[in-house]
Amino acid sequence: LGGSPLGDYVSVPLPPGELVGAAFEGDRLWVLSPSWIGHIEDGAFHLDSNDFAEVEQGKRYEYSVLGDGSGGVYFGGSFFLLHLEVGSSTPKRISGGRMPGAGGVTDLGLDAEGGVWVSSLRGVNRFPRQCFESFDSRQDLIDDEVTTILESADGELLLGQLRGITWFDGVAQGS
Repeated sequence: LGGSPLGDYVSVPLPPGELVGAAFEGDRLWVLSPSWIGHIEDGAFHLDSNDFAEVEQGKRYEYSVLGDGSGGVYFGGSFFLLHLEVGSSTPKRISGGRMPGAGGVTDLGLDAEGGVWVSSLRGVNRFPRQCFESFDSRQDLIDDEVTTILESADGELLLGQLRGITWFDGVAQGS
């Protein structure tokens, strides 16, 4: 961890529970277990919530974690997507469009305008302020399964799919 946002070679004790997801957001590291979500900042762990039951103990699902850019955090898995707002201890379930029940959450991304991108086995969804837009092969994606989201330096999104990559600039797609 030398030179990382956590400091030089720091060990931080966590509450009991298997670590199933983590994501950096600036100098903060969000960490997720089946029984809690918290963050590490300035070398110390801070518990943000243990008031949810969506993350299943012992299940080997993929989980994704994403800071929302304003002190809160999104986290999701095979059958759920939650948002924990700053100052709250109870995450809210996000739903709408085809998310997340059909295909689950495979990755999360935040674009330059603050829109959250949720990839799944049924395409990719974008939502600003909790309202979903959905994209799949009907909107020129290579196929419906989107496994990862990356943002380039110029704000263009790269959507990783089974048969290739789709670039998305918010206006037009190209494969």
